Amino acid sequence: MRDHLQQLWYCTGTLVSPTRVVTAAHCLDTKDFVSYQVVAPLADGKPRVSASKPQSFSSDYEDVANPDIGWLTLDKAIQVPVYAELTDVVSHVEAGENVMATAVVRTDEKPEAAFFTEDPMPVQSTVEYGYEHGFATPLFTKGGDSGAGLFLVENGKVTHKLIGVARQPDPDRNLDQFSRIDAAFLTWFNPSP
Repeated sequence: MRDHLQQLWYCTGTLVSPTRVVTAAHCLDTKDFVSYQVVAPLADGKPRVSASKPQSFSSDYEDVANPDIGWLTLDKAIQVPVYAELTDVVSHVEAGENVMATAVVRTDEKPEAAFFTEDPMPVQSTVEYGYEHGFATPLFTKGGDSGAGLFLVENGKVTHKLIGVARQPDPDRNLDQFSRIDAAFLTWFNPSP
């Protein structure tokens, strides 16, 4: 992202269609940012595509009670073999079931850092901490991971099921906070560009 002074910032995101990237809403705030470029280092040719039309699910993402999630529309499609599937596992997590997930994150706090997949981690609700749309995992982030995808692990295998988006580290609780994909988000999110 470029801010009003043309300084470069960056976040992480997840392709959910050829023309949509889901990321953290704080990465989409038009009060801060004026332009976007999506770099897809895991796609063939590592394409760079401009993006526009930032959409935030909540205008007050700074309040932890609200979700910090939204999406960008790519100006040109990025083709990958499989796109992430928005998946609601809230009822399972809230019921205390053993839900495991992994995050695809940067190896270093740099815009062009390589990505890797974290080891599977347990997912917990953070509603009790005031994050009414929140999940958490044990703390793992190395920086630059805002907007990173949290993917469901089933039968020991990582899936393409996106269940959350990285919000912020919470060192006091030794957790990483995520905005969850829930029924309200799925109702709001229109899968057709």
